[in-house]
Amino acid sequence: MDRERIISLSLKIAEVRAEVGRLSQLSKDLRALESQLDELLGIQAEPENDTLNERVFDVLEASPDREFSAEEIASPLNARIPSVRAALSRLVGSSRVNKNGRGKYQSVRAASKAEGGIALAS
Repeated sequence: MDRERIISLSLKIAEVRAEVGRLSQLSKDLRALESQLDELLGIQAEPENDTLNERVFDVLEASPDREFSAEEIASPLNARIPSVRAALSRLVGSSRVNKNGRGKYQSVRAASKAEGGIALAS
C-alpha cells in the first residue's frame, strides 16, 4: 500500500513540476514580449533596478560556467538577498540568465557554449 502511494505521489510531483516548468517558460515569454513592447514605446525600466541587475549580471558573466545562488551573489555585492532574487528573476525573464533548478542561476553563455553556439546580446 505504501509503495503504491509513493509511486502515485511521485508521478503527481513529476506532473506538477512539468506544469510549473511550462508556466515558467510562458512567464519568460510574457516578460520578453512586454520588454519588447516597452522598448517600442520608449518605456525604460527603473534605474535603481537596472543598476543591481547589471551588477548581478556581471557576477554571473565573470564565471559563466558556474552556477550561483542568490546568497552567493548578494555577499560580494553587499546587496540584500531579496533584492538579488528580484534582479535574478528580471534577468531570467529577459533571457539574459538561465535558471538551472531551484535557486541556481548561470550565465546564458554557458548554455550556448554547451550547444556549440554563440550567445548574442539582444
